[in-house]
Amino acid sequence: MAEKLFVIAGCMFAGKSTELVRLFDLNHHASLKGQAFKASIDQRYGKPDKIVVHPQSNNGFECHIELPATSLSIEKPEELFDFLKPDTRFVAVDEVQFFNENIVPVVKTLLAKNIQVIVAGLPTDFRGEPFGQMPVLLALADQITRLQAICKYEQDGKICGRPATRTQRLINGQPADFNDPIILVGGEDSYTARCPEHHFVPGKPRVLFQAK
Repeated sequence: MAEKLFVIAGCMFAGKSTELVRLFDLNHHASLKGQAFKASIDQRYGKPDKIVVHPQSNNGFECHIELPATSLSIEKPEELFDFLKPDTRFVAVDEVQFFNENIVPVVKTLLAKNIQVIVAGLPTDFRGEPFGQMPVLLALADQITRLQAICKYEQDGKICGRPATRTQRLINGQPADFNDPIILVGGEDSYTARCPEHHFVPGKPRVLFQAK
């Protein structure tokens, strides 16, 4: 197994956690020892010790895909090494955009220890701006998987349906303001996927280059 950094990037509902779990299972079936980690602020579904994929429909019933994971403080991702087992060959980190700048040296240290790293995260926040350390991790990546969702913007009873690359935060059904807090963990009650045309952020400054 080549020691590489795999980065899975995409807006919400694009299937990032699903892909992370799939890669984890592939390595597991190859008899490689792995560990999964997640941001402790992600308390969705009331399961802080699991990476939970968004509910999926299976013959009319909603089901969850779960992967046991260790929660880490977003301010102290280096605590990962307190839980790292001697025989671990690969590490998966979900919602990596939440962690502070220390996540980058953590990843580099793991790679230097000949441990493969798989991370999944949002490349941009709800404002459409680069999110956390994702730009750095994307630059360091040996392999990048970019995923898209489906734009769920609705007008006159019709869903847009085009590829979605942006995450739209909603408050009472309306787009959140640019100056709202960047980090707000939530699901379909707070977020939806949008194509660039239908991604709207009230209060977002327009930055235009002016030639001298």
